Formats: sequence, structure tokens, C-alpha cells
Amino acid sequence: QEGDARSALTVADMAAQRVIVSSLRKHWCRHDERRKNELSIVGEEDESVTINTVIDQESVLELDERLIDRVGLKFYLPKDDNLEDTSSSLSPPDMLDLNHLVLYVDPLDGTREFVEGRFDNVQCLIGAVYKGKPLMGCCGLPFPTTSGTNESNNHSTEVVYGLVGRGVGKAAMLKGSSSGEIVSCELPMMKRYNNNSGGKDEDVVSVSSGDSSGIKPAVDLAMKVLSSQGHSNVVRGRRRTVEHQIVGASGNKILQVAYGTSTVCVQHDKTSLWDTAAPTAILDSLGGMVTDYFGDPLIYDKKVLGNKLGVIASAPGAEEEHMLLVEAMRGDRQCLSILAKYGLNVQDESAVSSQCVDIVRDLQGYPLSVEYFADKLNVPDAKSYSCPENEAVRGLMSNACRIHLSPSGTTAFYKRVIFENLSHAQEKLKSAPHKLVRDVNSYKVETSFLSSKACKAVIETAGLHIPKCYDANLEPNDANPIESKFSVLLEDFSPSDGWSQRWLLEDKNEIYATLTTFAKLHAFFWHGSSFWNDQEAAKELESGVW
Repeated sequence: QEGDARSALTVADMAAQRVIVSSLRKHWCRHDERRKNELSIVGEEDESVTINTVIDQESVLELDERLIDRVGLKFYLPKDDNLEDTSSSLSPPDMLDLNHLVLYVDPLDGTREFVEGRFDNVQCLIGAVYKGKPLMGCCGLPFPTTSGTNESNNHSTEVVYGLVGRGVGKAAMLKGSSSGEIVSCELPMMKRYNNNSGGKDEDVVSVSSGDSSGIKPAVDLAMKVLSSQGHSNVVRGRRRTVEHQIVGASGNKILQVAYGTSTVCVQHDKTSLWDTAAPTAILDSLGGMVTDYFGDPLIYDKKVLGNKLGVIASAPGAEEEHMLLVEAMRGDRQCLSILAKYGLNVQDESAVSSQCVDIVRDLQGYPLSVEYFADKLNVPDAKSYSCPENEAVRGLMSNACRIHLSPSGTTAFYKRVIFENLSHAQEKLKSAPHKLVRDVNSYKVETSFLSSKACKAVIETAGLHIPKCYDANLEPNDANPIESKFSVLLEDFSPSDGWSQRWLLEDKNEIYATLTTFAKLHAFFWHGSSFWNDQEAAKELESGVW
């Protein structure tokens, strides 16, 4: 739009994308009968690049597969308050299946800043996402400056790179080098946030954002939450100051969080996957965190290229601050309003308490809709739903919540297990992987049984109080258990209907009722019972449970 630098599309954008995409496609997308795997590339200026896209031969740059070894590029990981060189101690990652790899390219992140002459904010971003998770990222800095100043240095270009599991590093091309000499160079001092650090009377938290009016409510909430942290501006005996920074360009905001220049950055719901993929990989490599407003990881899916639920990034060491902010956003009516299109009840003020909207997602991470619940629960007049946080269960190995449909008042119980999002599961993967395999099998058996004809039969015939299953989704991964996912939508045994839950039985009557229920369950499936006459149900039970 004329006069609006935010909407500018420059010759530099298009030229940079041609060079990047053509070079990558020529090197990786060699489509023939022997090689069926193709590298998927998603670029900002055309949103997708297929194997049929014509390569601009004049834009192709030869890629050096031995660059890391030849130049001696280094990787660093944070240790205490410093960066430790890990280049020689860590092995490269395993081979990747190109069918699961997507490159997200933003040839000129910060077009507005480029037009306005704020060149230190401008970046070129290439992010590699593997199986839906940012794995590698490169942030090219075409206008590098001396660290901490606006003065140019002797580098014509710099690239900050990160590989999750290995660390981060920085390379530069020297000015005046006719051969394009590339050297490894020092990273800026990356400051890990530490609100426990001694020797200082003041704890400074920096919240960064852009300057658009649309982000102001989220920034105001962040400033309020992080200033008070429990309605006190004194945290662990140290006075806290929260400052607001205006930072340009989406990728640069996250990179500044990785550097530690910002503690937390808040971005609106109009950024795209090519804005976040590369810097997220760098921040993840350092131990930082990137989520949507409500605490779930960003969804990297070529079908939906926007980060429609906002973006929050936090520096290494600022996990507590990050979680405080997403918890506040789950209780903020204005933040929750971006979920109104899914049917979340944000109109009734009495209904808008804190909502566990990070749990009410499908296995890919998309919010569930009121239409989904209306269909599965057979409540066609449902107009909206709520999911109160005070009725949620956040366990070590699963999360669940109660769903309330309006205006009918119907309730249901939704349970979701995404192992790679559970810190306890991640710890098991490191310390006791056999237990993680056991847990995956346990959830597979539970979900298979609850959704089976056998379970329906034992409820209807034996009259046992087992919750009816309205929907179940199983994605076990035997080869890599941490990637397993499960969800189940069940009949709700609600307290309003007289149900309660306790850890221990209290008297003989309760013990008798419990043993009677177990006896009926065993008798129903005993060898020779009529259940086994239904061969289809029997086969389903045996394959799912045994």
C-alpha cells in the first residue's frame, strides 16, 4: 500500500528469494526415477516451491557440502553463564528423511525496516523444520555492525546459525575478499536470564515487541504480569524492573531474545512460519522457549502458514517468566478472543475465567471447535464451549479437562497426551527409556479399549460405570516413543451428577462395590462368555489390548 512501509515488497525480496530457492532446489531437488524424495521449500514471496518450479540458473550459487569442516565453523552451548565450545565433542545428527523436512525461507525479514533505513534489524532467514519441529536455523545479517554499536565492521555478511542438540555459532564473509572467504567469528555475549543471580539489587526484565497498535494489549498484560509476579515488585529479595523495548522485524525479535538483549518478546497473530522457523531453532539450541500465547508449541504445517495464535519467545533461564505470561493470557478475555472463531465462549464475562485452551487441541495442535464437540456428543444446538482451568488436570504424563457446551449445559471430559511436550516424558527418555515404552503401550491399551466395541458392550450389557467414548485418536510410534500422541473424548462423570474422586476407599461398602465391579468386568470377558460370539469385537479387543 502506498505510503505504508509494512506492506512494501522490494526488488531485494524477490531477488534474494530467487537466489536462495534456486540454489537449494538445484542442489537438493534432483527429481528422477532413482530419487523420489524431494526437499520441500516454502518461501514468503511465493509461499510454496514445487519440483516443477523453474530454476533461475543465473541466480544459482554453488553450495559447499564441506563448508563446516573446511572453514572450521564452531558450535557453542551455554554452560553456567558462558558459552562452551562443543564443536569436537558432539557428533552430527543422523541422516534426515527429506519427506519430513521443510525449509522455510524469508529472503528479507524486516522489509519495512529495510525501506526505512533501519538496516541493523534486517535479516535473511532459512529455517529447517523436521517432523514439525524447528531443527536448524540460519539468520543472515546483510548489514552487520560491531557488537553493541551501529558501526559497520570488516564483515560484508554475517550468519548466526543453530542446530538443536549441537548449539549455535556465527560465520562471516570478509570485506574485500574476491574469493568470498568465510571465517568463523565470535558470537555476541549471550546473556542467560537469571533472576537468582547474586550481587545485584535489581532484576531487570526486558519485554520486546513491535510498535503496531494491535500488539499493545498483549504487551500491557506482559508488563503487568512480569512486574507484579504475585502482586509484589520484589522478587527473591531483589527489586524487579520491567522495561519495554521496540524491536524491528519478526526474526530479529526472537534473535535478540537468544542474545539475551530481550528477556521475553511478544508478537501478534500475523507473523508466519518463515518468520519464526530459523530463529526458533537458534533459541531452542540455547535452551530458550517459543510458544503461542497459550503455551503450546507453534504449528509448522504447510497447509496453514500463519502463527494464528500469536508468538511468545523467552530467553534461556526465563521459563518461569514465560509460563507466568501464558497462564495470564489463558485468563485474559482479549487474548482469548482470537479463539472465538473456534467457538470458545468469550462473550459471557462470567464464563471467561482462566481457560485451559492449550489442552483443548487436536494431535496436530489446532484448537478444537464447537462444531467438533457438537458432532461427537450429538448436541446440534451447541453454540459455544468453555474449558475452565480450575477443572483441568495437569499431570506428569497427561493433561485433561472438562468441556462445557452452551446453551445445553452438556459436559464431556477430554484427555490429550503429547509425549514430546511433557517434560517428565523427556526426562524418562533420557533416564529410563524402557519406562517410556511402557507408558506408550499403556496409553495405547487404554485408548484402544475405551474406543472398542468391547467396552461399549460391557457398559450396556453388564451395566458397569465406564465412561462412554465419543472419539479417540491414537498415533503411537514404536520406533520413537517420544513422538507418540493420544487423545480421547469421554463421557463426563461430573460432580454435578454426584460423582467424586478420591485416592482411597473409605469403608466396607465401597470396597464391596469395587470388588463387585472388577468381578463383573472379568466375568464378562471370561473364556466361554457370550461376548466371544461377536468375532469382530473379539478380534478388535485382542489386537488393541493384548
